[in-house]
Amino acid sequence: MLQINFAANAYEVPQNISLPATRLAAYEDFQLLTKEDRKLMRKTQCELENSKECFKPGKQDPADEEKILMLLYESVRNTQHRLAKAAEAADTLMLEADCPKGVHKQLQRLRNAWGPLYSVMQHIRRVLESGSAGNRSSISSCSILDSTEVVRTMLSKSQSETSAEYLKIEDRVIRYTRPEHGIVIKEICSIERIENPVLDRRMRDFRRQLHNRNCPPEQLFHGTRQINAEKIITDGFILGNRGMFGAGIYFATDSTKSAQYCQDTGVKALLLCDVLLGKHQVCRTARNDLNFETLRAEGFDSVFAQRDSRETRGVLNDEFVVYDPRQAAPRYLIKFKTA
Repeated sequence: MLQINFAANAYEVPQNISLPATRLAAYEDFQLLTKEDRKLMRKTQCELENSKECFKPGKQDPADEEKILMLLYESVRNTQHRLAKAAEAADTLMLEADCPKGVHKQLQRLRNAWGPLYSVMQHIRRVLESGSAGNRSSISSCSILDSTEVVRTMLSKSQSETSAEYLKIEDRVIRYTRPEHGIVIKEICSIERIENPVLDRRMRDFRRQLHNRNCPPEQLFHGTRQINAEKIITDGFILGNRGMFGAGIYFATDSTKSAQYCQDTGVKALLLCDVLLGKHQVCRTARNDLNFETLRAEGFDSVFAQRDSRETRGVLNDEFVVYDPRQAAPRYLIKFKTA
């Protein structure tokens, strides 16, 4: 079965925008294109889903299958072409100082939508080129699922499907604590698994740029306010503007170290994230001049600030810093209370 999943609001744009007449026309074109794209997306998805029965063995003769495949291919290609036009309109708007707020995010969502369409197009083209009945019948069971929607799964101790995963994350939070942080985790209120396909694709693509491409992601903690955690889950990390090791994104191995940055009262939020460290530079002294360019020039992908290096103006606890948002993606949201 061929599927494309898109967030229902992926193409909504801000309303009641005040712009000069010269820019308003361009913005209205962009709005119209995105609305049309949304309808076209739904139509394309319906066509793909309705076609699955046609490719079961014995349902069609080869000539009819060929026609259906060609129609599907053209439909998907036209949809992708419309997306490209909308993105071009957004690019034009963004060159102007009076570009409406939200166009940049809208453009990113449009570009994220190209991935699943391209996958579908490539699959149909391969089937057409193969001429094989076996490959054609694979369309009835093939699932090309490249969603842009965030999937959040609540884990539970009492459910057999998620209990082992829950206990593993709970153990990680409770075991990696240190008394010098002055924080006691009294209760874990909930654990959610986070799957954001856009951020995951972004990480996979960025991995090819690392000095050490074979290094698997490390799972590390990041503490912040709940409202910020929700933004990270949806849109990914953003770079900080300062820190002991420059303007980066900071992670820790100890849950209580990251919990120091959870400033909510009552229930607090921790993120356990996949982080691409690649080739890390060991730092035992503060370096607030670091950024992505300087670190890359030195042949490294991240910083490992080694614990117990206070005597050399370093840190008390292990910390890791990355300098590109594509190096990290949230994997679990842990809500907890402190004593």
